[in-house]
Amino acid sequence: METVFIVLLLIAAVVGANAIYSRFDLIPVAFLQMAGGYVLSFLPIYKHFEFEPEIFLLVIISVLMFNDGQNTNIRKLMRQMGTTLSMSVVLAILTVLVVGTITHQLIPQFFYH
Repeated sequence: METVFIVLLLIAAVVGANAIYSRFDLIPVAFLQMAGGYVLSFLPIYKHFEFEPEIFLLVIISVLMFNDGQNTNIRKLMRQMGTTLSMSVVLAILTVLVVGTITHQLIPQFFYH
């Protein structure tokens, strides 16, 4: 039940940041949302909070992906399909190589048992 309450607080912070953004659009909404999360981090309920990946995927990522899917211009996506696919594949490979190299340099015992 505590996790549900914490997630609801996070949603309230996002809604509050979006409400502030609708009146004062000089600051990007992402910065307002980060500030809301920072303010919430001072609440005692968040002292030992661990956000489980399953909840993050279900509550945040799935909603964002659904929203993007609903608001995507399909013609524009089809026109830029080659660019989109090449960037996603290249960036995924580049990320694996960079993170793997840095991890290997910082913690080499991960690779040798």
